[in-house]
Amino acid sequence: MGLIDGLSGVIYSNLIRESRYTLFFDGLVTTLEITVFALLLGIVIGLIVALVRVMHIKVLDKIAKAYVDIIRGTPAVVQLVIIYYAILGGVPAPWATAALPRPCSRWVWATTSVSRCGQT
Repeated sequence: MGLIDGLSGVIYSNLIRESRYTLFFDGLVTTLEITVFALLLGIVIGLIVALVRVMHIKVLDKIAKAYVDIIRGTPAVVQLVIIYYAILGGVPAPWATAALPRPCSRWVWATTSVSRCGQT
C-alpha cells in the first residue's frame, strides 16, 4: 500500500493543490480550436478541389490530382516537419504547425469523396 499512498499523494500535490489541472482544461480548449479550424478549412478547400476535378479542367485537374496523390502518400509526421521547417521557416508558431497538416488530410478526404460521387 505504500506505493499507492505515495502515488496518490504525488497526484494530489501536483494536480489539485497546485492547480495544475487547469492546464489540462487549457489544453482541451486549444485542441478543440485546432480541430474546428482544421475541419472547416479542410472541408471548404476539399470541396473546391473536388469541384475542380469534377469539372475536368485539364490543367487544374492535373494539379489537384497530383496534390491528392502527394498528400495521401505522405505520413502526418512528415507533413508536420515540412510545414514547420519549409513553409513556416522554423518560426515558433506551434498553433499553426499543429493546425495546418490536418486540413491537408481533410482536403484529400473531401476531394476523393465528392469527385467519386461525380464520376458515377
